[in-house]
Amino acid sequence: MSLPLGPAKDAAEARITWAEGDAQRLNPLNGSPLTPEIAEPGAEDLKPFLHGLSPYGPRY
Repeated sequence: MSLPLGPAKDAAEARITWAEGDAQRLNPLNGSPLTPEIAEPGAEDLKPFLHGLSPYGPRY
């Protein structure tokens, strides 16, 4: 289907152009991926996994 030349066709083309740009802007895969920064685990972070052992070593 094609529109006849004139304001109706110009308006439809403008709307299509806007929709394509909006879809590109909203697509999360169009940007560069960012990885989260993960902090080094500390002694307190390890305690739940040590089942009562000290995260500082056998003498503490």
